[in-house]
Amino acid sequence: MTVLPALVGVDMAEVPRVARAVADLGGTYLRHLLTPAERRAAGVDAVAVTASVAMKESLIKAVGGRPVGFRWHDFDGPLGQPDEAASPVTDLLEEAADPVMDLLDEAAARLRAAADLPLDHQVVHRVRGASRAAALARLTTQGAATTPATTPVVGVARWGRHGDTVVALAILIVDNGGVR
Repeated sequence: MTVLPALVGVDMAEVPRVARAVADLGGTYLRHLLTPAERRAAGVDAVAVTASVAMKESLIKAVGGRPVGFRWHDFDGPLGQPDEAASPVTDLLEEAADPVMDLLDEAAARLRAAADLPLDHQVVHRVRGASRAAALARLTTQGAATTPATTPVVGVARWGRHGDTVVALAILIVDNGGVR
């Protein structure tokens, strides 16, 4: 079994703040932040939209910030829907499932113990564009320039809610052949 390197990020977002942005900017705000699949999954539910924002912000932190050329659509989730065929992304997630999920489980358990906040919801994201390049630069010895364009980068995010606050925890992984 190959242990893949990973990057971790965490974020919190307030439901009323995101709800105000949706009320003020409507579809423009949602189209800017969320991919079509994410908009279908979240609908207009303020908690679901806030969870999407918090998950993407936690993925941004895992990447190391917003790189030049960043777009919110660099993080495309939810993946693994029943209508999605097997892909390099789902193959990578299956290969990394045990060590990555163990790390995510442990971090979620510690957050639950420390703050009584269960992270019960999980979403898998495909990482694209400038964020993919930034993650590859941090996760591989070759960097983004020499890594094959087909090399998948995947973010697994968990989120939970405490009152009006949504907390998300994300892990990014890449299949670099186990080389670091």
